[in-house]
Amino acid sequence: MKLSLFGEIIKEGLDQIYVNRMRSFLTVLGIILGVSSLIVMFSLINAGKQRSLRWMSRWINKITVSYMPPSRMQKEEKLHSKEFGISYYDYLAIKDADIKGIKDLNPTQNTYTTVNTKLDKQETRVVGATNTYLNDENYELNTGRYFISDDELFAERSVIIGSEIAKNFFKDSNNCVGKFIKISGKNFRVIGVLKAVEGWGKRKNRWTRWINSVLIIPLNTMMLRLNGNKRISLSYRIDSVDEMTILNEKVKKVLLTRRGVEDFSLENRGQDIQEYQKNQAMWNFILAIIAMISLIVGGIGITNIMLATIKERIREIGLKKAIGATANNIKFQFVIESTILALLGGIVGVILGIGFSIFSQFILGLEGNLNLFIIGISLIFSLLVGFISGLYPAIKAGNIPPIDALRYQ
Repeated sequence: MKLSLFGEIIKEGLDQIYVNRMRSFLTVLGIILGVSSLIVMFSLINAGKQRSLRWMSRWINKITVSYMPPSRMQKEEKLHSKEFGISYYDYLAIKDADIKGIKDLNPTQNTYTTVNTKLDKQETRVVGATNTYLNDENYELNTGRYFISDDELFAERSVIIGSEIAKNFFKDSNNCVGKFIKISGKNFRVIGVLKAVEGWGKRKNRWTRWINSVLIIPLNTMMLRLNGNKRISLSYRIDSVDEMTILNEKVKKVLLTRRGVEDFSLENRGQDIQEYQKNQAMWNFILAIIAMISLIVGGIGITNIMLATIKERIREIGLKKAIGATANNIKFQFVIESTILALLGGIVGVILGIGFSIFSQFILGLEGNLNLFIIGISLIFSLLVGFISGLYPAIKAGNIPPIDALRYQ
Protein backbone atom coordinates (compact mmCIF):
# COMPACT_ATOMS: atom_id res chain seq x y z
CA MET A 1 0.00 0.00 0.00
CA LYS A 2 1.33 3.39 -0.96
CA LEU A 3 2.28 5.79 1.82
CA SER A 4 0.02 8.50 0.38
CA LEU A 5 -2.95 6.12 0.41
CA PHE A 6 -2.16 5.11 3.98
CA GLY A 7 -2.11 8.79 5.02
CA GLU A 8 -5.36 9.39 3.18
CA ILE A 9 -7.07 6.52 5.02
CA ILE A 10 -5.86 7.82 8.42
CA LYS A 11 -7.06 11.34 7.57
CA GLU A 12 -10.46 10.00 6.51
CA GLY A 13 -10.69 7.95 9.71
CA LEU A 14 -9.98 11.03 11.83
CA ASP A 15 -12.57 12.99 9.84
CA GLN A 16 -15.18 10.31 10.54
CA ILE A 17 -14.38 10.43 14.28
CA TYR A 18 -14.54 14.25 14.31
CA VAL A 19 -17.85 14.44 12.41
CA ASN A 20 -19.43 11.99 14.89
CA ARG A 21 -17.71 13.39 17.98
CA MET A 22 -20.36 12.54 20.57
CA ARG A 23 -20.92 9.05 19.21
CA SER A 24 -17.17 8.46 19.10
CA PHE A 25 -16.80 9.63 22.72
CA LEU A 26 -19.59 7.35 23.95
CA THR A 27 -18.11 4.49 21.91
CA VAL A 28 -14.70 4.71 23.59
CA LEU A 29 -16.01 5.50 27.08
CA GLY A 30 -15.35 1.92 28.13
CA ILE A 31 -11.76 2.19 26.88
CA ILE A 32 -11.30 5.51 28.73
CA LEU A 33 -12.64 4.09 32.00
CA GLY A 34 -10.67 0.86 31.62
CA VAL A 35 -7.34 2.57 30.98
CA SER A 36 -7.81 5.26 33.64
CA SER A 37 -8.92 2.73 36.28
CA LEU A 38 -5.97 0.47 35.43
CA ILE A 39 -3.50 3.34 35.88
CA VAL A 40 -5.15 4.64 39.08
CA MET A 41 -5.35 1.19 40.67
CA PHE A 42 -1.77 0.22 39.91
CA SER A 43 -0.35 3.61 40.93
CA LEU A 44 -2.16 3.39 44.28
CA ILE A 45 -1.15 -0.25 44.67
CA ASN A 46 2.50 0.61 43.97
CA ALA A 47 2.42 3.60 46.33
CA GLY A 48 0.88 1.41 49.03
CA LYS A 49 3.46 -1.28 48.31
CA GLN A 50 6.31 1.20 48.82
CA ARG A 51 4.85 2.16 52.19
CA SER A 52 4.40 -1.53 53.07
CA LEU A 53 7.99 -2.29 52.10
CA ARG A 54 9.20 0.40 54.48
CA TRP A 55 7.03 -1.12 57.21
CA MET A 56 8.12 -4.67 56.37
CA SER A 57 11.79 -3.73 56.37
CA ARG A 58 11.35 -2.80 60.04
CA TRP A 59 9.69 -6.08 61.02
CA ILE A 60 10.87 -8.83 58.70
CA ASN A 61 14.13 -9.46 60.60
CA LYS A 62 12.93 -8.41 64.05
CA ILE A 63 12.31 -10.99 66.80
CA THR A 64 10.39 -10.17 69.97
CA VAL A 65 11.06 -12.12 73.15
CA SER A 66 7.67 -12.51 74.84
CA TYR A 67 6.71 -13.95 78.20
CA MET A 68 4.31 -16.86 77.95
CA PRO A 69 1.41 -16.32 80.39
CA PRO A 70 0.62 -19.24 82.76
CA SER A 71 -2.62 -19.95 80.86
CA ARG A 72 -0.49 -20.97 77.86
CA MET A 73 1.91 -23.21 79.85
CA GLN A 74 1.76 -26.90 80.61
CA LYS A 75 1.19 -27.90 84.27
CA GLU A 76 4.84 -28.88 84.79
CA GLU A 77 6.05 -25.61 83.22
CA LYS A 78 3.88 -23.60 85.62
CA LEU A 79 5.54 -25.32 88.59
CA HIS A 80 9.05 -24.57 87.36
CA SER A 81 8.47 -21.05 86.05
CA LYS A 82 10.41 -18.76 88.40
CA GLU A 83 9.90 -15.33 86.89
CA PHE A 84 6.97 -13.26 85.79
CA GLY A 85 7.82 -11.52 82.53
CA ILE A 86 11.07 -11.05 80.63
CA SER A 87 13.78 -9.60 82.84
CA TYR A 88 16.84 -7.43 82.47
CA TYR A 89 18.96 -10.52 83.25
CA ASP A 90 17.58 -12.26 80.15
CA TYR A 91 18.90 -9.33 78.14
CA LEU A 92 22.31 -9.60 79.81
CA ALA A 93 22.44 -13.37 79.18
CA ILE A 94 21.82 -12.94 75.44
CA LYS A 95 24.23 -10.02 75.29
CA ASP A 96 27.00 -11.96 77.06
CA ALA A 97 26.43 -14.99 74.78
CA ASP A 98 27.53 -12.76 71.87
CA ILE A 99 25.74 -14.87 69.24
CA LYS A 100 27.08 -14.15 65.77
CA GLY A 101 24.25 -12.98 63.49
CA ILE A 102 22.28 -11.34 66.32
CA LYS A 103 22.32 -7.55 66.33
CA ASP A 104 20.45 -4.54 67.74
CA LEU A 105 19.55 -6.18 71.04
CA ASN A 106 16.91 -3.78 72.31
CA PRO A 107 15.71 -3.84 75.95
CA THR A 108 13.08 -1.24 76.94
CA GLN A 109 10.72 -0.22 79.72
CA ASN A 110 7.71 1.97 79.01
CA THR A 111 5.53 4.00 81.31
CA TYR A 112 3.21 6.99 81.28
CA THR A 113 3.95 9.50 84.00
CA THR A 114 3.63 13.19 84.86
CA VAL A 115 6.13 15.41 83.09
CA ASN A 116 6.35 19.13 83.69
CA THR A 117 8.27 22.39 83.47
CA LYS A 118 7.10 25.90 84.34
CA LEU A 119 5.39 26.10 80.93
CA ASP A 120 3.41 22.86 80.83
CA LYS A 121 2.37 19.72 82.71
CA GLN A 122 0.92 16.53 81.27
CA GLU A 123 0.92 12.74 81.27
CA THR A 124 3.55 11.68 78.75
CA ARG A 125 5.17 8.52 77.44
CA VAL A 126 8.59 7.79 78.96
CA VAL A 127 10.83 5.04 77.59
CA GLY A 128 13.81 3.56 79.40
CA ALA A 129 16.21 2.34 76.72
CA THR A 130 19.68 2.18 75.25
CA ASN A 131 20.91 3.92 72.09
CA THR A 132 19.79 0.82 70.16
CA TYR A 133 16.18 1.90 70.71
CA LEU A 134 16.78 5.18 68.88
CA ASN A 135 18.17 3.36 65.85
CA ASP A 136 15.46 0.69 65.95
CA GLU A 137 12.67 3.29 65.96
CA ASN A 138 14.39 5.44 63.31
CA TYR A 139 14.80 8.42 65.63
CA GLU A 140 17.54 10.91 64.74
CA LEU A 141 19.12 13.58 66.91
CA ASN A 142 18.48 17.19 66.01
CA THR A 143 20.70 18.67 68.73
CA GLY A 144 22.65 17.31 71.68
CA ARG A 145 24.13 13.85 72.15
CA TYR A 146 23.23 10.20 72.59
CA PHE A 147 23.61 8.28 75.86
CA ILE A 148 27.16 7.45 76.97
CA SER A 149 28.28 4.56 79.19
CA ASP A 150 28.21 6.71 82.35
CA ASP A 151 24.53 7.56 81.81
CA GLU A 152 23.70 3.85 81.99
CA LEU A 153 26.30 2.79 84.57
CA PHE A 154 25.39 5.44 87.15
CA ALA A 155 21.67 5.62 86.28
CA GLU A 156 22.06 9.32 85.48
CA ARG A 157 19.00 11.57 85.25
CA SER A 158 19.60 12.27 81.56
CA VAL A 159 16.82 12.52 79.01
CA ILE A 160 16.48 12.77 75.23
CA ILE A 161 13.21 14.46 74.29
CA GLY A 162 10.96 14.39 71.23
CA SER A 163 10.29 17.47 69.10
CA GLU A 164 6.72 17.90 70.47
CA ILE A 165 8.04 17.90 74.04
CA ALA A 166 10.65 20.50 73.13
CA LYS A 167 7.99 22.68 71.50
CA ASN A 168 5.42 22.40 74.31
CA PHE A 169 7.65 22.46 77.40
CA PHE A 170 10.32 25.04 76.50
CA LYS A 171 10.15 28.62 75.24
CA ASP A 172 13.01 28.07 72.81
CA SER A 173 12.63 24.55 71.37
CA ASN A 174 15.97 24.89 69.52
CA ASN A 175 17.90 25.72 72.66
CA CYS A 176 16.78 23.37 75.44
CA VAL A 177 19.84 21.07 75.74
CA GLY A 178 21.19 21.46 79.29
CA LYS A 179 17.86 22.57 80.72
CA PHE A 180 15.78 20.53 83.16
CA ILE A 181 12.42 18.80 82.92
CA LYS A 182 10.62 17.04 85.79
CA ILE A 183 9.63 13.39 85.34
CA SER A 184 7.57 12.02 88.25
CA GLY A 185 8.74 15.01 90.32
CA LYS A 186 12.45 14.38 89.66
CA ASN A 187 14.68 16.75 87.72
CA PHE A 188 16.20 15.33 84.52
CA ARG A 189 18.77 17.16 82.40
CA VAL A 190 17.98 17.34 78.66
CA ILE A 191 21.00 15.97 76.75
CA GLY A 192 19.41 15.72 73.29
CA VAL A 193 16.43 16.68 71.15
CA LEU A 194 15.11 14.39 68.41
CA LYS A 195 14.25 15.42 64.87
CA ALA A 196 10.53 15.51 64.15
CA VAL A 197 9.23 12.27 62.61
CA GLU A 198 6.91 12.96 59.68
CA GLY A 199 3.69 11.00 59.28
CA TRP A 200 1.30 10.32 56.41
CA GLY A 201 -2.35 9.69 55.65
CA LYS A 202 -5.47 10.50 57.64
CA ARG A 203 -3.83 9.78 61.00
CA LYS A 204 -0.83 11.99 60.25
CA ASN A 205 -1.44 14.68 62.89
CA ARG A 206 -2.47 12.35 65.71
CA TRP A 207 0.27 9.80 65.01
CA THR A 208 3.07 12.35 64.61
CA ARG A 209 2.09 14.07 67.86
CA TRP A 210 2.23 10.72 69.67
CA ILE A 211 5.53 9.54 68.15
CA ASN A 212 7.20 12.92 68.76
CA SER A 213 5.87 13.25 72.33
CA VAL A 214 8.41 10.87 73.85
CA LEU A 215 11.06 11.11 76.55
CA ILE A 216 13.87 8.56 76.45
CA ILE A 217 15.97 7.95 79.55
CA PRO A 218 18.72 5.38 80.27
CA LEU A 219 17.31 1.90 80.97
CA ASN A 220 19.03 1.65 84.37
CA THR A 221 17.61 5.03 85.34
CA MET A 222 14.10 3.82 84.51
CA MET A 223 14.52 0.56 86.44
CA LEU A 224 16.20 2.02 89.51
CA ARG A 225 14.73 5.53 89.85
CA LEU A 226 11.23 5.32 88.32
CA ASN A 227 9.72 1.85 87.94
CA GLY A 228 11.58 -0.02 90.66
CA ASN A 229 11.56 -3.38 88.80
CA LYS A 230 13.63 -5.12 86.15
CA ARG A 231 10.90 -6.50 83.89
CA ILE A 232 11.51 -5.34 80.34
CA SER A 233 10.36 -5.63 76.73
CA LEU A 234 13.07 -7.28 74.66
CA SER A 235 13.70 -7.65 70.93
CA TYR A 236 16.60 -8.22 68.59
CA ARG A 237 17.33 -8.27 64.88
CA ILE A 238 19.09 -10.87 62.78
CA ASP A 239 21.53 -10.34 59.92
CA SER A 240 19.96 -12.93 57.62
CA VAL A 241 16.30 -14.00 57.51
CA ASP A 242 17.44 -17.34 56.05
CA GLU A 243 19.24 -18.10 59.33
CA MET A 244 16.30 -17.10 61.53
CA THR A 245 15.52 -20.63 62.76
CA ILE A 246 19.15 -21.43 63.65
CA LEU A 247 19.74 -18.12 65.44
CA ASN A 248 16.44 -18.33 67.34
CA GLU A 249 17.42 -21.83 68.56
CA LYS A 250 20.68 -20.39 69.91
CA VAL A 251 18.80 -17.60 71.73
CA LYS A 252 16.27 -20.13 73.06
CA LYS A 253 19.11 -22.28 74.43
CA VAL A 254 20.59 -19.27 76.28
CA LEU A 255 17.22 -18.33 77.79
CA LEU A 256 16.41 -21.93 78.76
CA THR A 257 19.73 -22.19 80.57
CA ARG A 258 18.99 -19.01 82.54
CA ARG A 259 15.26 -19.43 83.19
CA GLY A 260 15.13 -23.21 83.57
CA VAL A 261 11.85 -23.60 81.67
CA GLU A 262 10.46 -22.48 78.32
CA ASP A 263 8.02 -19.89 79.65
CA PHE A 264 8.79 -17.52 76.78
CA SER A 265 8.35 -17.37 73.01
CA LEU A 266 10.32 -15.84 70.15
CA GLU A 267 7.82 -14.10 67.87
CA ASN A 268 8.30 -12.75 64.38
CA ARG A 269 5.88 -11.10 61.97
CA GLY A 270 7.48 -12.69 58.93
CA GLN A 271 4.61 -15.15 58.50
CA ASP A 272 2.05 -12.32 58.74
CA ILE A 273 4.05 -10.33 56.17
CA GLN A 274 4.15 -13.30 53.75
CA GLU A 275 0.39 -13.75 54.13
CA TYR A 276 -0.11 -10.04 53.51
CA GLN A 277 2.01 -10.23 50.34
CA LYS A 278 0.00 -13.21 49.06
CA ASN A 279 -3.28 -11.38 49.68
CA GLN A 280 -1.95 -8.25 47.99
CA ALA A 281 -0.83 -10.25 44.93
CA MET A 282 -4.29 -11.82 44.73
CA TRP A 283 -6.04 -8.44 44.88
CA ASN A 284 -3.63 -7.00 42.31
CA PHE A 285 -4.62 -9.79 39.95
CA ILE A 286 -8.36 -9.33 40.59
CA LEU A 287 -8.19 -5.56 40.05
CA ALA A 288 -6.18 -6.02 36.85
CA ILE A 289 -8.77 -8.49 35.54
CA ILE A 290 -11.59 -6.02 36.33
CA ALA A 291 -9.78 -3.26 34.43
CA MET A 292 -9.09 -5.59 31.50
CA ILE A 293 -12.77 -6.59 31.36
CA SER A 294 -13.65 -2.89 31.17
CA LEU A 295 -11.31 -2.53 28.19
CA ILE A 296 -12.81 -5.59 26.49
CA VAL A 297 -16.32 -4.21 27.06
CA GLY A 298 -15.11 -0.98 25.46
CA GLY A 299 -13.85 -3.03 22.51
CA ILE A 300 -17.26 -4.69 22.12
CA GLY A 301 -18.79 -1.21 22.07
CA ILE A 302 -16.45 -0.24 19.23
CA THR A 303 -17.42 -3.39 17.30
CA ASN A 304 -21.12 -2.64 17.69
CA ILE A 305 -20.77 0.95 16.52
CA MET A 306 -18.57 0.00 13.57
CA LEU A 307 -21.16 -2.59 12.50
CA ALA A 308 -23.91 -0.01 12.87
CA THR A 309 -22.03 2.51 10.71
CA ILE A 310 -21.64 0.03 7.85
CA LYS A 311 -25.29 0.56 6.87
CA GLU A 312 -24.76 4.34 6.89
CA ARG A 313 -21.72 3.98 4.61
CA ILE A 314 -22.82 1.27 2.15
CA ARG A 315 -23.15 3.72 -0.76
CA GLU A 316 -19.78 5.26 0.19
CA ILE A 317 -18.23 1.76 0.07
CA GLY A 318 -19.86 1.11 -3.31
CA LEU A 319 -18.54 4.39 -4.78
CA LYS A 320 -15.01 3.70 -3.54
CA LYS A 321 -15.03 0.24 -5.07
CA ALA A 322 -16.46 1.66 -8.31
CA ILE A 323 -13.51 4.04 -8.68
CA GLY A 324 -10.89 1.38 -7.97
CA ALA A 325 -10.72 0.72 -4.20
CA THR A 326 -10.13 -2.95 -3.39
CA ALA A 327 -11.85 -4.99 -0.68
CA ASN A 328 -8.57 -4.89 1.29
CA ASN A 329 -8.55 -1.07 1.11
CA ILE A 330 -12.06 -0.98 2.63
CA LYS A 331 -11.12 -3.51 5.31
CA PHE A 332 -7.96 -1.58 6.13
CA GLN A 333 -9.94 1.66 6.46
CA PHE A 334 -12.35 0.17 8.98
CA VAL A 335 -9.53 -1.43 11.02
CA ILE A 336 -7.62 1.87 11.04
CA GLU A 337 -10.72 3.79 12.19
CA SER A 338 -11.40 1.39 15.09
CA THR A 339 -7.70 1.39 16.06
CA ILE A 340 -7.48 5.20 16.02
CA LEU A 341 -10.72 5.39 18.02
CA ALA A 342 -9.38 3.02 20.67
CA LEU A 343 -5.98 4.78 20.76
CA LEU A 344 -7.63 8.18 21.31
CA GLY A 345 -9.71 6.61 24.09
CA GLY A 346 -6.51 5.17 25.57
CA ILE A 347 -4.75 8.54 25.47
CA VAL A 348 -7.69 10.27 27.18
CA GLY A 349 -7.78 7.41 29.72
CA VAL A 350 -4.05 7.85 30.42
CA ILE A 351 -4.47 11.61 31.00
CA LEU A 352 -7.43 11.06 33.33
CA GLY A 353 -5.67 8.15 35.05
CA ILE A 354 -2.55 10.22 35.76
CA GLY A 355 -4.69 13.12 37.04
CA PHE A 356 -6.78 10.92 39.34
CA SER A 357 -3.65 9.08 40.54
CA ILE A 358 -1.91 12.30 41.58
CA PHE A 359 -5.10 13.58 43.23
CA SER A 360 -5.76 10.28 45.07
CA GLN A 361 -2.18 9.99 46.30
CA PHE A 362 -2.31 13.57 47.56
CA ILE A 363 -5.59 12.96 49.43
CA LEU A 364 -4.36 9.66 50.92
CA GLY A 365 -0.94 11.08 51.80
CA LEU A 366 0.94 8.53 49.65
CA GLU A 367 4.17 9.19 47.83
CA GLY A 368 3.68 9.70 44.07
CA ASN A 369 4.19 6.48 42.20
CA LEU A 370 3.19 6.45 38.50
CA ASN A 371 4.15 3.24 36.72
CA LEU A 372 5.31 4.06 33.18
CA PHE A 373 5.26 0.36 32.29
CA ILE A 374 1.53 0.13 33.14
CA ILE A 375 0.84 3.31 31.14
CA GLY A 376 2.63 1.80 28.15
CA ILE A 377 0.82 -1.54 28.53
CA SER A 378 -2.53 0.30 28.76
CA LEU A 379 -1.92 2.10 25.46
CA ILE A 380 -0.72 -1.08 23.73
CA PHE A 381 -3.74 -2.99 25.01
CA SER A 382 -6.02 -0.18 23.79
CA LEU A 383 -4.47 -0.45 20.31
CA LEU A 384 -4.87 -4.22 20.39
CA VAL A 385 -8.53 -3.96 21.49
CA GLY A 386 -9.21 -1.39 18.74
CA PHE A 387 -7.54 -3.55 16.09
CA ILE A 388 -9.40 -6.73 17.09
CA SER A 389 -12.71 -4.85 17.49
CA GLY A 390 -12.47 -3.55 13.93
CA LEU A 391 -11.65 -6.87 12.26
CA TYR A 392 -15.18 -8.31 11.94
CA PRO A 393 -16.82 -5.02 10.81
CA ALA A 394 -13.90 -4.54 8.35
CA ILE A 395 -14.36 -8.02 6.84
CA LYS A 396 -18.10 -7.48 6.58
CA ALA A 397 -17.68 -4.05 4.94
CA GLY A 398 -14.98 -5.29 2.56
CA ASN A 399 -17.10 -8.21 1.33
CA ILE A 400 -20.10 -6.07 0.27
CA PRO A 401 -20.53 -6.41 -3.51
CA PRO A 402 -20.09 -2.99 -5.17
CA ILE A 403 -23.30 -3.34 -7.28
CA ASP A 404 -25.42 -4.08 -4.18
CA ALA A 405 -23.78 -1.17 -2.39
CA LEU A 406 -24.55 1.29 -5.20
CA ARG A 407 -28.18 0.13 -5.38
CA TYR A 408 -28.65 0.44 -1.61
CA GLN A 409 -31.16 3.16 -0.63
